[in-house]
Amino acid sequence: MSRKYLEPVIRDESIQFQENNNSKLANTIINNSFFGICIIAVSFRVLIIAVIMLAACALWSLLTLKASMKTFAMMGGILLFLCLYYFLGLSHYERGPEKFTNAFSLILFSFVFFFILGYKETVEGRIKWLNFFSLCSIIYVITVCIYSILKGYPGYNLVYDPINRSEENSPLYALQLVLFSIAYVNFNWSKQRRFFNIALILIATFFSVLYLGSRAAFFLIIIFFTLKIITRKHSLLLFFVLIIMAALIIMNFASDLNITNSFNFGGFSERGLDSPRFSMFIYGISNFLDYPFGGLKVHAEGYTGIWFHNMLLDLVRVSGYYVMFLWLIILIVTTCFLMKFNDKKYIILFIIVNVAFMQDLAFDGFFNLMALEFYLIGASLVKAQKFNV
Repeated sequence: MSRKYLEPVIRDESIQFQENNNSKLANTIINNSFFGICIIAVSFRVLIIAVIMLAACALWSLLTLKASMKTFAMMGGILLFLCLYYFLGLSHYERGPEKFTNAFSLILFSFVFFFILGYKETVEGRIKWLNFFSLCSIIYVITVCIYSILKGYPGYNLVYDPINRSEENSPLYALQLVLFSIAYVNFNWSKQRRFFNIALILIATFFSVLYLGSRAAFFLIIIFFTLKIITRKHSLLLFFVLIIMAALIIMNFASDLNITNSFNFGGFSERGLDSPRFSMFIYGISNFLDYPFGGLKVHAEGYTGIWFHNMLLDLVRVSGYYVMFLWLIILIVTTCFLMKFNDKKYIILFIIVNVAFMQDLAFDGFFNLMALEFYLIGASLVKAQKFNV
């Protein structure tokens, strides 16, 4: 074909290629903008905007999802769990069906969006979104803490949220701050970011441990740095088992060891390491098999709340032990998938998140904390597909 005829063809192909690139770039910008707004609303717990954005982004993510059968099987398993959790829990949720439905909607939309976001993104994309999510969540809690300090709120057991204009209890704020600080430092562990990471951990420690008085935050930070020192992935699981055993021993003998006098702030000064949670835990473990479909109640001297502050026992409380065991299977399968990663950062964060949920609210707590759990479950499927797990 002569040059005279080739030039228009080449020019048309070049124009079409450029138009396709521009279209893809525009779609990427629009998607990232919507996803960014959604994550900001979730991080700052702006409920109305969060529900709308989560629903829209979850629907779009679901419609555009291309995944393996294993991924759809995992999604189906989690959806089955969530459906059973909801329908069995309607008659047992202490705050009524309406509030339970509202909370469940946030959990459901968070699962679909964050699971798919963790699964679909490239390695770099997953880290960037997780960093953005973490920093937004950190900024939110620090804003609440600084405002509360300026307004004279004590921090422990009472803070004021200026964004949502409400007085709130402090433990979940401390948990959000320390978990997302750990998430950010965990995935940005380098010499170049060393000073920022140290500053972030110090700030998180000051607000979550000293001001908000969270004992859990104090121990989670220690556990995190211990896990970072361990080099072999299989040793991480052994250490996780040892953590559980040590926690039971400490809770049982802390009062005899008289070590609580070393702590004189927040939750430490109020109760030290001795609290009704141990008796709640023992009661729950002793009686949960009597409640296959929910209805387990909290019994502990000096405690008037409705929660066990343990993810698994609170699932039994609301929906029964069948639902609890289904969720436990999902966690075990996810752990197996994450063990296939060449990078141990994911399994470290997954362990930290679930250690936190074993001593505080999960499905009954801040929905953005469960979003982090779903994000990690989605990310685990990428390697599962690659290694044919």
